[in-house]
Amino acid sequence: MLSLNRICVLFGCLLLLGACGFQLRGNINEILSEISLAGSASTSKSQAILEEIFLNSGNSVKKTNSDGLTISLLEERSSRRSVLTTRSMSVAEYELRIELDLFILLGERIILPETTISSTRVFAASTENQSASYEEQLLLQREMREEIALKVLRLAEYNLDRAELPK
Repeated sequence: MLSLNRICVLFGCLLLLGACGFQLRGNINEILSEISLAGSASTSKSQAILEEIFLNSGNSVKKTNSDGLTISLLEERSSRRSVLTTRSMSVAEYELRIELDLFILLGERIILPETTISSTRVFAASTENQSASYEEQLLLQREMREEIALKVLRLAEYNLDRAELPK
């Protein structure tokens, strides 16, 4: 039977080993610490949020980065449709959806071909307070764009790691 001291030492070693693994893994790829963003007029809101999140994490955004990572935002589409109505046939809930088309380059090489990322939310609409419902919609759209921006950065990091693996 193992003594209590041995169990504690073994458990401590396992925790230390696990902690070292996460420390060695790192948080972000070095090349991903500096990116270039390109976008069309329809992607300006998503581009601004992506840039804000990236800059707040201590990284930098360049106008051009010919040998580095470039995230190209092609088009953003947003929609709102009713999903639930009341007995009086007024809309009680809406579904919001934002889709963002993009591709990612490393220098001249495409590491993520054109793809679409989306986010969907449902919110309740108040017929008595339309301005509050509109404000809630704007806040949800901001959250959705932040979610999409984080997905873009995770996709960039994942595809960058795969692209740099030796063939």
